[in-house]
Amino acid sequence: MRGRSAGVGAAVRPVGWCLGLGTILAVATCGCAGAIRHPPSYAEIVAIGANASLEPEDMARREKEVRAALAFADRDLARLSASGDAALLAAAAVQTDWRDQRGDDLLAAAAELAPQSSLVLLAWIDRQLVAGFDRPPEETREAEMRERLRLLNERMPDNSLPLYVAAYGKLRRGDVAAALQAMQVGRKQDGFDSGSRERFAAIASAAEAVGYSPFTARYFAMGLFVPTATYSALRRLCAELVAGPSSHEGRVECVLLGHAIETSSWNMLERAVGLSLQASAWEGVKAPEGETARAAINQRWLDLKNRGNLPSLGDLSETSWLEYFRIFAASGEEAAMRYAMSAASSS
Repeated sequence: MRGRSAGVGAAVRPVGWCLGLGTILAVATCGCAGAIRHPPSYAEIVAIGANASLEPEDMARREKEVRAALAFADRDLARLSASGDAALLAAAAVQTDWRDQRGDDLLAAAAELAPQSSLVLLAWIDRQLVAGFDRPPEETREAEMRERLRLLNERMPDNSLPLYVAAYGKLRRGDVAAALQAMQVGRKQDGFDSGSRERFAAIASAAEAVGYSPFTARYFAMGLFVPTATYSALRRLCAELVAGPSSHEGRVECVLLGHAIETSSWNMLERAVGLSLQASAWEGVKAPEGETARAAINQRWLDLKNRGNLPSLGDLSETSWLEYFRIFAASGEEAAMRYAMSAASSS
């Protein structure tokens, strides 16, 4: 199957279940008849892909149906809520809409069980960033956000993410200087970690706990493991800084942020996000340094895109795809794709 991508300068959208570059989920966006049971099996998902249609309306309709079939049902959320396992509670919350009180309740219960869990802290932060897009700054849970960011910084002292999220909060309050200062501190950290690897494992474990097959659990997790609201906030942070009166300082910090995300990421989607942030920061700069930077970023994008292909879902057995997912989680997406291509060529 071919991975789908949007381009370096494209906006960072909520990824949802359809990840694009380097993932296998595009096969599910197809036009074929028949209801899809919950949760779908490997054989059923392959059958869907085998009847794929390129008609946009069919693709949109089947995407919605497959998404619904993969999603945790109410009974699944109830079982996970009663699990007493912080990681499973956080994983269940990830799927819920930010307006669904069950998500808040799940994360509150997870925080009681494991108040310093990076998985729980990052899930809470991402959820509040989603909610914050539709609320003015004075109505967001700023005090709680600052406390969670403090705890995350204690838990992951080398991770620059809490500093960049803090910078976004400062910018929303209108304090550009404080936002830039937080970013300057953030770039001195050793790396950027969104927690997506731990999130992938937790979602897969939660899905298996409520009866998903190992394949379907990981297939489902591929659509939820990236904290998209966090990346949307960082993109907004950079867009506003680069467009504002401190555009030069903002550009410098956003290029460094994008580079940190690109070089720290274990999967291609997050690397693409990092490239996108860098490209956006350099957009409109007509000086030679801008042209040189954009050319280098575009080349890295092409290199990434050329590595973002996978065999069709039905070209590998369920066992082989499980090995792909194992390598994906343990060693990163590029290693997993090398395995998948090699397995396809020898099958």
